[in-house]
Amino acid sequence: MAKKSKADRLAALRAKMDKQDIGTSGFLRLEEGRNQVRILPEVGEMEWFFQPVGTHHFPDNTRVYCPAFTSEGELECPVCEFVQELYDAGDKASKALAGNIRVRRRFWMNVIGRANEGAGPLILTAGVTIFGAIKQIIADPDYGVIYDVEDGVDIKIIREGQGLQTEYEVIAARYDSPLSEDEGQIDEWMGSAKDLSYVELSDDPSKDSELKAGHAVWVLPYDRISEELDLDDVLEDVEEEEPAPRRSRKKRPARKQAEKELFDEDVEEDVEEDVEEDEPDAREEIRRRVARRRRR
Repeated sequence: MAKKSKADRLAALRAKMDKQDIGTSGFLRLEEGRNQVRILPEVGEMEWFFQPVGTHHFPDNTRVYCPAFTSEGELECPVCEFVQELYDAGDKASKALAGNIRVRRRFWMNVIGRANEGAGPLILTAGVTIFGAIKQIIADPDYGVIYDVEDGVDIKIIREGQGLQTEYEVIAARYDSPLSEDEGQIDEWMGSAKDLSYVELSDDPSKDSELKAGHAVWVLPYDRISEELDLDDVLEDVEEEEPAPRRSRKKRPARKQAEKELFDEDVEEDVEEDVEEDEPDAREEIRRRVARRRRR
């Protein structure tokens, strides 16, 4: 297959970006004030420089990585379907829980933080505000492939405020520049950047370590999420908390329609979290949740 020209690659990237819906060591923490970073190109099996990552957060601190959003619709997510059931129920308690556990959207990318280049490549977990601004910069004919190691551009992320009052401004540097003047440094950074392409684990937990090796992003299969979370039990807890007229359990919507409804309803932009992301460990969290339920 012939290698694409830079112009063709840029056109494909812009088309891809147009379709995107608006810790521990290894993750970049955005400080208040100015943060200057350089986005790195894709590495490993990544098709693009970013990886969409969706999460569902439950009231007991269980966190599940959303297969549907993370795979861009290729996989099904029982939590997304459960959220749709809660919205369909219509009562106050169900809608409140649905709002809490609906998918939270992030876009992971490897970056070099210019304030501390010695840390090497870190993962920026950009929310919809920052990612939307990056989309606009790439769409601007004055910029284009901002992550090119030879003539890309740095971006400045200016953070102001705290909590729900946090605001971000994203500005591209005026002039292009190499990732580093030292070619050896470029090779070192690119060699240590993480492959952010996702991997789906199997129904056999004993194979998790093997499948996760080399991947920073992974999701559980549909059946494991359904069985280990026991979403019907969660729904019973909601009904006990606020009695409401019994409604027939509606048939879960088809995957594509469910995803469209959920993502269309997700209109409020999430404030980028003022904490470092934890390494993905949803399986252990789910097991602890199940163990607590059994002890009751």
